[in-house]
Amino acid sequence: KLLRDYRVDFIILNLKSDQVTIQDLQARGYSPVWVDENYSGLFTTRKHLAQLRQTAAELPPTTIEPLDPNIPKGFWRLDPGKDQTVAVKN
Repeated sequence: KLLRDYRVDFIILNLKSDQVTIQDLQARGYSPVWVDENYSGLFTTRKHLAQLRQTAAELPPTTIEPLDPNIPKGFWRLDPGKDQTVAVKN
């Protein structure tokens, strides 16, 4: 419904559960920025394609591990006035 009713700049597609397919997005004028054929993909309009592809290419190959004790304290802080980080015991 969102795709039918609105023109959005980018879409993150869950390939395991979404009813929308890559072909559906391409038929509506969206181009892939990044796709993991088994899991998900990021699609955008031509207006943002070059910038998002460049940004995606500059990202590290993996994301951070949220329980890594080396992450600086406060990285996950939601309220700047209150420390809401989780202590990790080794």
